[in-house]
Amino acid sequence: MPDSHGLAARLEAVTEPAERVTLAREALALGLPQARSENWKYTRTQGLDALPWSPAAGLAESDTRTLLAELEQRLPLDGPRLVWANGKFQAELSRLDGLPEGLEFSLIDRAGEQELLRRRKNRALPEERHPLDTVNAALFNTGFQLVLQAGVRCEKPLAVIHLQGTASVAGTVQCRNLIRLDEGAELTLLECNVGHAPGSTATHTSDWTLAKGARASHVRVQAVRGEAFRISHQFVELAGDAAFDGTTISLAGETIRNESLVRLNGPGASAALAGLGLLDGKRHLDSHTWLDHAVPDCNSHQLFKHVLDQGSRAVFTGHILVRQDAQHTDAIQNSKSLLLSDEARANTRPQLEIHADDVKCTHGATVGHLEEEGLFYLRSRGIDGDMARRLLVRGFAQDVVDQVTHPDLQAPLGDWVQRHFESDER
Repeated sequence: MPDSHGLAARLEAVTEPAERVTLAREALALGLPQARSENWKYTRTQGLDALPWSPAAGLAESDTRTLLAELEQRLPLDGPRLVWANGKFQAELSRLDGLPEGLEFSLIDRAGEQELLRRRKNRALPEERHPLDTVNAALFNTGFQLVLQAGVRCEKPLAVIHLQGTASVAGTVQCRNLIRLDEGAELTLLECNVGHAPGSTATHTSDWTLAKGARASHVRVQAVRGEAFRISHQFVELAGDAAFDGTTISLAGETIRNESLVRLNGPGASAALAGLGLLDGKRHLDSHTWLDHAVPDCNSHQLFKHVLDQGSRAVFTGHILVRQDAQHTDAIQNSKSLLLSDEARANTRPQLEIHADDVKCTHGATVGHLEEEGLFYLRSRGIDGDMARRLLVRGFAQDVVDQVTHPDLQAPLGDWVQRHFESDER
């Protein structure tokens, strides 16, 4: 593993606990992902070895408050919130007293760390394909644990806010979270990654476990301008009749790779994943999903859309695995990309692996430009060309925003996406 900026040295310096030492050795053996690997074929891996893997420096209080105020202007939220700045928890800016009864929150301590590492070791998901998750497991230095007790329903979204700002030396934020919903619990979690942090890096991993009948909605906004790399992993295990829906909206960042791995372990479980990438310049967004239908009578739905301008590029790789016993599976996968320039590129790789015979699995993918007919229709009604294009693009993107069903989030997120089309929001 190249060590120009200390990743190998940091991994070799891990001396405790024993689980981390093992993970550090695994990470060294795996090495950094390379484009020659099929799983990373279209990911922009150049520069990973040159990243500043040392922990990011803390933010000044004034910068933290400024970033938080900017976020609140875009997304007014009056519910409970948890705030981090460059990976440091900000208790004074969080609203812990707004957490509902039955929701337990704690920062990751030694006991929580043991649980995180134990869960990672035991989870039935293909972790060997995720070398940067192994790096994160060995080196993470921040994170939290949420436990929602059986039957508890959170009416207000819980906001998890990660602020990133310019520090004297660019560094890396490595975060790892553990989220558990007991039987019948319901939670909407909004995760915002915002700020302006040129050259910085972030790796985030969240482990979700939903017990029977639990329901979780996870909404994620990625909007750190200038960020060099963002690597996110999301592992979800669903028991019977549990439901998970996750929507990711990517508005900024130079190279983003999002991986969502969901295993449907109980009959009646369902998962819905959606993603929207609004890209320009040389930005690169790589979305991977892995849906494992392990038992009968489960369903999954995926919708990923990209709006690509200038020389940007989007990749979608969606793997649906239907195991032999998973009869009556209903799985739908859709990926659509809208090219606004001749230089933009999109790659879609649907991967269906079906071992049962009584299933319904479909996938569709489109890549195209704005339809001239639609532009002509709008212009014929007095709308100028620029506005007509914006209206069509907004209409294209709205399908994903509509996947967010919580009434406190849908309209503000729609406004944020709409403002993103204005030059001052990019």
